[in-house]
Amino acid sequence: MKKNRINFLRRTQLLQSATLICVILMIISLVRVSALLPGVSEEADKKKSQAKAKVYEKEYVRGSILDRNGNTIAFSQKPGGTRTYSHPYAFSNLVGYWSKIGTYGVEKTMNDVLVHSDCGNRDQEKRGADVTLTIDAALQEQAYKDIKKYKGSVVVMNAKTGELLALASSPTFNVTEIEEKWKEINEKEGVFFSNAYQNPVAPGSVFKLITSKEIIEAGIEKEEVEDTGSLKVNGQTIRNYGGKAYGSIAYREGFVKSSNVYFMNRALKLGGLRLYKTGRSFLLGEDISLDFVPDGLLILQHYIRILI
Repeated sequence: MKKNRINFLRRTQLLQSATLICVILMIISLVRVSALLPGVSEEADKKKSQAKAKVYEKEYVRGSILDRNGNTIAFSQKPGGTRTYSHPYAFSNLVGYWSKIGTYGVEKTMNDVLVHSDCGNRDQEKRGADVTLTIDAALQEQAYKDIKKYKGSVVVMNAKTGELLALASSPTFNVTEIEEKWKEINEKEGVFFSNAYQNPVAPGSVFKLITSKEIIEAGIEKEEVEDTGSLKVNGQTIRNYGGKAYGSIAYREGFVKSSNVYFMNRALKLGGLRLYKTGRSFLLGEDISLDFVPDGLLILQHYIRILI
């Protein structure tokens, strides 16, 4: 009797173990299947999207990229054909490229839309959707011409809507030579990172707008500062552009003349912590989502110690 009981317990344990193993295998199977469903696994969605894009690229004419006025910036004439760019330097940091070596910029961000459209009539003509930017091509070209000899950027925005009208950066590269001169271009420093929103460069005199807000709110805009053309701070000499000295000046003249001495004097009086908080209120250091590039801007926390 005792022996039969032991055998019964063993059989029960074996059945329980087998059942547990089956349940675990079913769960693993369900997890694997669900990972392939849209919206469940980002990695699976990405791979599925890339696979679709490769198929569409062979069958569909890639859509065009246009400026706000309908002017063509980039276009293709046949499936998988060479991409043509009407502004090879001015838009290279922004629009980027689509080529045998890969994609970059708007060409990469909007790739799914450009290679295929969900619109029925587009399917019939085997053509991807066009993408229209808020950028004004003429304004972009002029902005680039003004800075191409320097390292910097020009950003023109509609203050009421936030639309970007120009987003030029220098140094840059000739996008039409990206395949032919890839190695040479790739060796140049900073050409693939826009100084407008990717490189953590010093903001320059534009920061005076933030200091101005604090000067006015602190009620010290009428106080005068003796501007001798330079000011020493922690062993470093701050100079006005061209070394000019403006004498005794208050806020209005200091702002009009963009006096570095005046604003540095006021910044020291206000204190770094106060300016830091004001900068945050202007979203400096915030990781602002841009619809044409992956997230990732300068994080102001890295410079708290310097400011304070």
